[in-house]
Amino acid sequence: PVEYIWILNPDARPAPDALSWLVATADQNPSAALVASRLVSADGASILYDGATIDPVTGATALVGSGEPVQARPALAFSVTDYAHGASMLVRSESLATTGLIPEDYFLYFEETDLAMRARSAGFTVLVEPRSSVRHFRRSWAALPSSTYLYYMVRNRELFSARWGFDRSQARSVTDDFTGSWRRRVGAARPDLLATFDALVSAATSDGEAGHTGASEHPQALELV
Repeated sequence: PVEYIWILNPDARPAPDALSWLVATADQNPSAALVASRLVSADGASILYDGATIDPVTGATALVGSGEPVQARPALAFSVTDYAHGASMLVRSESLATTGLIPEDYFLYFEETDLAMRARSAGFTVLVEPRSSVRHFRRSWAALPSSTYLYYMVRNRELFSARWGFDRSQARSVTDDFTGSWRRRVGAARPDLLATFDALVSAATSDGEAGHTGASEHPQALELV
């Protein structure tokens, strides 16, 4: 039987020993359902992900070490984290019998966060192994948000908050901070796109509140860039 499954994004480039470190850490920690790699920028200079937190009240997610120089964060031993980043994570196969598979109904974003919540709720641990280094080229990130990124981040944050019982009003405030930051950037660079931006956020929020899942036509109908 297959003991581990390595999930790796097409825009990720692992160091030669990245998988070896993931397996070694998983072997050392039989209670770990998920073990994530450290993610670094395409040039290898800065951290993108070195673990993550989920606020227990709002459900807000935050990346540990994001933006810090790689040299400022020595790659030491593994540590416990709230969720494993799906760009590079090792999944213990036998844990899936308890947690279920990665939820496909999110379609994009928050699926690995939900899986980690299920794993932790079932008594498993989630780890990050910084000695497993992976360069992430982040095709979905740019100076301005893509329609796909904006829609699914907003809608799926709503779905995630509802499923895990986070405070809905505070979760909505987190979403407002997220969209407000992007709206200022869009307004500065492309004010002609603000109406489309607002319409897309409104559609995503409404769909999330209604519990709509899966792929949506809104990102294609309301293209930003």
